[in-house]
Amino acid sequence: MNEHINTELLRSPSDVFWGEIAPCDHVVQIYENDSIFLDALTGLVGGGINAGDAVIGIETEAQQRGLETRITSFGFEMVRVDERGMYEPMNWE
Repeated sequence: MNEHINTELLRSPSDVFWGEIAPCDHVVQIYENDSIFLDALTGLVGGGINAGDAVIGIETEAQQRGLETRITSFGFEMVRVDERGMYEPMNWE
């Protein structure tokens, strides 16, 4: 899976933040707009993909599209990520 590692995501502040949270921890994030939310979500999902983990996201349809656009801009192929079961989006609406 190392072929998908993107060093920009590995060095992002979001990646560091998510990497310091224990698997049993819970996090609540309050955000002003979708851009701020997508920054954090991109770090979480991208970090999980980089680590070879599976990530489940619960977002609105618009947030899912925004996330996929951002993840793709970092060089990930969403079709391959989906085929490998590494990211499972779920609609909040």
